[in-house]
Amino acid sequence: MIKPVVIIPLKSAAAALTRLSDRFDLRRRRGLQRAMAHDVVAAVRSLRPVPDVALLAEDPLSARRLAGRRGLVVEAALGAGLNLHLACAIPVLGVHRPGATALVLPADIPQVQPRDIVRLLKAVDEHDLVVVPDRHGRDANALAFRLDKPPAFAFGADSCLHHLENAERAGMTARVLELASFALDVDTAADLDLVLAGSGAPRTRAFVCGPNGGEEGSDDDGLEAAE
Repeated sequence: MIKPVVIIPLKSAAAALTRLSDRFDLRRRRGLQRAMAHDVVAAVRSLRPVPDVALLAEDPLSARRLAGRRGLVVEAALGAGLNLHLACAIPVLGVHRPGATALVLPADIPQVQPRDIVRLLKAVDEHDLVVVPDRHGRDANALAFRLDKPPAFAFGADSCLHHLENAERAGMTARVLELASFALDVDTAADLDLVLAGSGAPRTRAFVCGPNGGEEGSDDDGLEAAE
C-alpha cells in the first residue's frame, strides 16, 4: 500500500501572516507560522501508518529546519503563487508515489484533528477530488486527490467553487466535505482569537499565551518533535 502524501505549503517569512502585522512583528509572525505548522504536522503524524509530509516552501532553509530529519522539502519559486507551486510540485512528488493519495493542507489551520484527516482520506476513495471549505463556505481549506490525477488548482477568492468548476470541466468527480476542524484558517487577529478561544492547537496556544508571550522557539525542533 502506497502511503498518502500530505503537502503543506509554507510562505516565506516576509509574506506570511501580514494581516497580523499590527499585533506581531516579523519575528513573531514567523514564530506563529511555525507553531501553527507544527500543530498541523502533529495531527498528520498521529495517523497510522504515518503519511509522508512534504513542505512546499518558498524559504527552503527555514522549512528544512522545521522539517527535521523526517520531512521532505520541495522548493517553490518565491512569489510565483500557490497554484503554480502545486502544479510544479505534483509531478516531482508523483515520481515515486504513482497513484498515491495527496492532501493539500494549509499551515494555518492549527485546530485540525486526526479524525477529520482520516475522513478526508476515506472520501477521496470515492471521488477524484474532495474540497474542504472554510467556515464561510467560499474558500478551499484543503484538497484531496490522487497524484496521478491532480486537479487544476484554483486557490484564491471563491476557490471552493472554482475547484469544483475546474473538476467538472476536466470530467473529474468531485464533492464538498465539511470538516469542523479544517474550517478556521488564521489570516487576521480575529481568526487567531477564535482559535485561542476554541480547543486544540496546543503549539499555537503555547506560542501566543506562553510565558514568553509570543517569542519564537528554537529552530532545531523539527517535525520529529511533533510526533
